[in-house]
Amino acid sequence: ADDMGLGKTCQVISFLAYLKQINEPGAHLIIVPSSTLENWLREFKKFCPTLKIEPYYGSQKERGELRDMLENAHDQYDVMVTTYNLAAGNKYDVAFLRKCDFNVIVYDEGHMLKNSMSERFNKLMKIHGNFRLLLTGTPLQNNLRELISLLEFIMPHLFVSKKESLQTIFKQRVRTT
Repeated sequence: ADDMGLGKTCQVISFLAYLKQINEPGAHLIIVPSSTLENWLREFKKFCPTLKIEPYYGSQKERGELRDMLENAHDQYDVMVTTYNLAAGNKYDVAFLRKCDFNVIVYDEGHMLKNSMSERFNKLMKIHGNFRLLLTGTPLQNNLRELISLLEFIMPHLFVSKKESLQTIFKQRVRTT
């Protein structure tokens, strides 16, 4: 998804509701900027109140209690919503999310993952999901390196093994004679 104002949030909610309807197993994860967390929770409530949404957010103590409660409770919620700061933040949050086995992981504002050398990219890459979806209203600016980073993120099985070769290509300088 690549344009602003086209209803990406509603489309994702519809997609996740459909997965529940066809009994597709597994909890799903949505990672969002902190500024949009409340909006996502409100949209779920408005467009699909039958989905059980679990916000993973709060103080360090509250998140510790949430981790204890959710550790083995994948069947008690359909979708977990958290922020980039928490998903790639302290070691307890990162370890907890890595242990979860999500079906679909949605990354709102996916252009935040356009740098494959960033700590955020590497931490989020380690969260397991069967399917990844990047949402963004910010188009790529004809930057091949950013495109490759995003492709590597959503299809790691294709691109991780080729990472060194791709980096070598980007280091080459074009010469004219």
